Amino acid sequence: MSKPLIIDSAEFAREHGSLSGEIELRSLSRVLGSVQSRDGTIRYQLHGSVDRFERPVLRLQVAGSVELLCQRCLKPFGFVIDSDSRLTLFGSEADIDTAAEQDEELDGIVAQHEQSVVDLIEDEILLALPLAPKHDVCAAEGKTGGADGKPNPFAVLQQLKVNKQADPD
Repeated sequence: MSKPLIIDSAEFAREHGSLSGEIELRSLSRVLGSVQSRDGTIRYQLHGSVDRFERPVLRLQVAGSVELLCQRCLKPFGFVIDSDSRLTLFGSEADIDTAAEQDEELDGIVAQHEQSVVDLIEDEILLALPLAPKHDVCAAEGKTGGADGKPNPFAVLQQLKVNKQADPD
């Protein structure tokens, strides 16, 4: 990766700053532990503004595709990330807590003089990933339990149940 992207988050927001670009997935070290492939590119857009209460706000949009491991069939699958969030900036965690009491949907972070844009992007990606990634429908579901080719024990039980209902003796 080239030089790190560092901003003064509150100043960037108040000055209505704007950044956009692409970042290689392989350069996002915290994300690599959650994905199957280092290949790919993530697109981002970061825009600063102030809200109706004159608080600095960062709007971060992150888009791209990553490869995850299905927790059901243990095979990789593509997952599309398309995230758009508004991060309201505060001077302290206490200020965030006070504001969150009045607005449960508020996403607040502490303003930093040296905020890494890459860290914000990584956080956004990690929040967008499912806790237990899985296909909507796994290929050959019920025939294999995983990479070892052994039958899925739950699929075998399901088949026994179906056979028992079809042949009630």
